[in-house]
Amino acid sequence: MKRFYKQVAVVARGEGLCIELDGRLVRTPKKAPFAVAGEAKIWSPWLTWAAKQHGAALATTIGIRHIAQDEAALAALHRAVDSHDSMELAGLNDLVTISGSLILALALSAGVLDTAAAWTAAYLDHEYQAEHWGQDCEAEADAARLRGEFEQAARFLDLYRATE
Repeated sequence: MKRFYKQVAVVARGEGLCIELDGRLVRTPKKAPFAVAGEAKIWSPWLTWAAKQHGAALATTIGIRHIAQDEAALAALHRAVDSHDSMELAGLNDLVTISGSLILALALSAGVLDTAAAWTAAYLDHEYQAEHWGQDCEAEADAARLRGEFEQAARFLDLYRATE
């Protein structure tokens, strides 16, 4: 007998990422939730920081599909960006462009995240892909170049602020 489900979802739980079929967790033969470890331990602290520091509670998803964000969260992030002067925005622009993350760039800019940890979070997917599929010499060279540019943008912010 084949079973069809109306709803399938991946949900974050204490055990990691779990699958729900029609609202019920998929379980192992020993009745434990079937779960895989997520990338939450690296990203969750910065999403929590953005919510506390800027009032920007962001919705997250698994995969690459777009999800709409709350207008209040977007407005809060807009205010956070607007609090930077034009020189700071120059550095912030490079940090966001290279990392693909406004949250990491804002945390780095605020001095609550160091450059190495920001890079680790920003290139988590790159590292996962390399572990899963193997090293790609061109991708590694590109990542090394981008890391250097990322570090230069962070240093630019530090030096500019030291002169204020």
